[in-house]
Amino acid sequence: MSTAAKGTLPGRAGNLTTEQEHKLKEFWAQVLIYTGSAPESLATQLTSYSVTSGAAAKKKGGFFSKKDKHVDDIATQSELFRAALPKLTPETFIKAVRFMSRGDNVDDLFLRFLRARKWDVAKALEMFATTISWRVEFGVDELLRTGEEQCVKDKEDGVILQFKTGKAILRGKDKTGRPIVDVHVKLHDPKAQSERDIEKFTIFLIEASRLCLNDPNDTAAVIFDLTDFAISNMDYAAVKFIITCFERHYPECLGFLFIHNAPWVFQGIWNVIKGWIDPVVASKISFTRNHNDLVKLIDDKEIPKSMGGSRPWDFEYLPPVPGENQKLEDHETRDKILAERVNLFKELEQVTVQWISATGEQSNALEAKRSQIIAEVRKNYFLLDPYVRARSAYDRDGTLAEFKQQLHQPELEAAAQAAKTGKAPSLADEKNDQTRVKTAPAAAPAAVTA
Repeated sequence: MSTAAKGTLPGRAGNLTTEQEHKLKEFWAQVLIYTGSAPESLATQLTSYSVTSGAAAKKKGGFFSKKDKHVDDIATQSELFRAALPKLTPETFIKAVRFMSRGDNVDDLFLRFLRARKWDVAKALEMFATTISWRVEFGVDELLRTGEEQCVKDKEDGVILQFKTGKAILRGKDKTGRPIVDVHVKLHDPKAQSERDIEKFTIFLIEASRLCLNDPNDTAAVIFDLTDFAISNMDYAAVKFIITCFERHYPECLGFLFIHNAPWVFQGIWNVIKGWIDPVVASKISFTRNHNDLVKLIDDKEIPKSMGGSRPWDFEYLPPVPGENQKLEDHETRDKILAERVNLFKELEQVTVQWISATGEQSNALEAKRSQIIAEVRKNYFLLDPYVRARSAYDRDGTLAEFKQQLHQPELEAAAQAAKTGKAPSLADEKNDQTRVKTAPAAAPAAVTA
């Protein structure tokens, strides 16, 4: 059983029960077997938690029947996992996993799917494989690499319109440090853009929010402000896509969602929408009416004046600045950092194979070694980030730099130290770049018609 770090929530890396750790090992085993990093026998080498639990196992039929059931469970895990990856080669799959993990603890990424499926490993693996397939098919990594700048070049005005209106913005944090996404529904016109435009913008926003997450603040808060909402603002397709994202592809990323100041006309709409929502997600949704409801979880200074708080509406969309994505063209540096990332992942995979088969003190020692490697993987991403992700509105306004500074201070310090010795680019340099972008003169945003 892992030792809980201060503030680490249950079910996260560093705060797992013995059974939960075993489930994580089973999850890892199937991933490693699929990518060719471990033999098929690794899964069957795992000693079932129920088998090793002693008397409880004996009462239910003895060790042999439990072990047989465990073999059946492993077969189901493999079957569901591989069935959800019909078009992906192992090479494409692991590449997508490395990019999806970004600055996350890889264990915590896997644990999100396990918690979402109530620790049913087979269902969690199926969900994870489906998500990786979706990311490849949608082109999430390519969308993030090219960013808003490419949308401007391709004249995808519908995507840029979403940013310009300020209808949904990432700004501020709640009392626990969660990032907050404010959605001002009255600014949305369903006819002003295509469904694909909305989907791309939603991914931009969710992925930016992900960069602000870190244990113990590993979820985001969302406020749907329905002040002055009208039927003409309702967009069922957009709502369905958002629900799908939270339920299927970004599990356990939502801390709470407030539907604020909903008018009576929304009641009928809600009766339709709530039937689409998974009970786990639905349990995180609350209706709020006034400032007193909001201030229970959010400080007044973080609540917009339109919702009764003291934060002024000073939103201004800062468009892409020429040269802000220059590092994307530095393939030599990118490839060097990517090679380091691949090597770190391979080292992690090798140690994880040993950890999966280990028990007792040996397992604890290997877990500690894995934690060190995972920390290096996370540091690596924050060096890699400007070479694989185009700068976004939240880089230009300083939001991401603020959260990185607060949540990833150890990574920033380590990267700065590495830069002094000439070993790697510096996150401190990236922060300076963002400051220069933020203060650089920019063309005034065009007039917006929501």
